[in-house]
Amino acid sequence: MQDKDPEVPVVKGSHSPIDADVQIIEAIDPTGSPHHAKAAAILEAFDNLEAMIDDFVIALPGRRTEIAVDASLPDAVLHRIALGCKSSPQLTAAVGLTSEEIMDVIHYTMAYRSVETKALLFGRGMGDTIAEKRATVAARCVQALKIARQMARKGEKHTAVPYLAAMEEAFKARRRRNPQSDDERNVTKTLRSAKRRAQTILVELNTTPQAKPTTTQFKAGRDLEP
Repeated sequence: MQDKDPEVPVVKGSHSPIDADVQIIEAIDPTGSPHHAKAAAILEAFDNLEAMIDDFVIALPGRRTEIAVDASLPDAVLHRIALGCKSSPQLTAAVGLTSEEIMDVIHYTMAYRSVETKALLFGRGMGDTIAEKRATVAARCVQALKIARQMARKGEKHTAVPYLAAMEEAFKARRRRNPQSDDERNVTKTLRSAKRRAQTILVELNTTPQAKPTTTQFKAGRDLEP
């Protein structure tokens, strides 16, 4: 008499043997993989690069909007104001800005724009690399699920695939889940905390010369965001 194939386990609540096995495999420490050692070395290199850049800063929410107009002032304007300051000690003294300082920020921008471009390309390439590698394996995982379904439908002549029910459940639930990585959660938490700590700015609005000024409150990093 031919032995019956093992039954496909069915997920029943959080205390089923399948759930226990899933928790075990999900609890495997990923930091033990060689990928994490390489990634840690790259992150350390980024920290060293940040230390090499003078006045490196990550703007708080709303700050980019606040400085956008001034930061986009063309070099042609800066060059001519530098000439004006250089030729007029009175202007330099009045504004507290020398022609050397103006030329320095122009050279700073020219030098580090290429670094910015390279960093943006690196970030895009890193995302593409992760997606390509993950998609290659994930596509084969979907194929494995399809084959497992076929094997289950062919009956007792083929061994049923263990955990097929758990595989199906996770596959169907994928559209209901949008998990954030630890890094994404940390960034979101930091930005929200910065918004809560942002100071309130009082601005007097006067729509007409005869109108009485109206005091309006703005929350830096929130109401001033685009």
